[in-house]
Amino acid sequence: MNEQIRLLQAEIRANLQAIEQAYEALNSASEHIAESEGGIVVGYYLHVLHGLFESLLTRIAATFGNQITDRAQWHAQPYSR
Repeated sequence: MNEQIRLLQAEIRANLQAIEQAYEALNSASEHIAESEGGIVVGYYLHVLHGLFESLLTRIAATFGNQITDRAQWHAQPYSR
């Protein structure tokens, strides 16, 4: 198996573990916070999860040759094939 693919697999496993931990932290926090703070906590963990998924998918894309040249604008760029 290609070394680059093995490295990607290890990174995917690590990212999935971090994603699972973020979900667990969100569930745990929801049991221990006041309702008035709930939106802030949920927003924080959604932000964390978004970053984890984005990092994972960016790494997968880079492994297979899809480079993002201008990271400042990549959210605004339309999808093209």
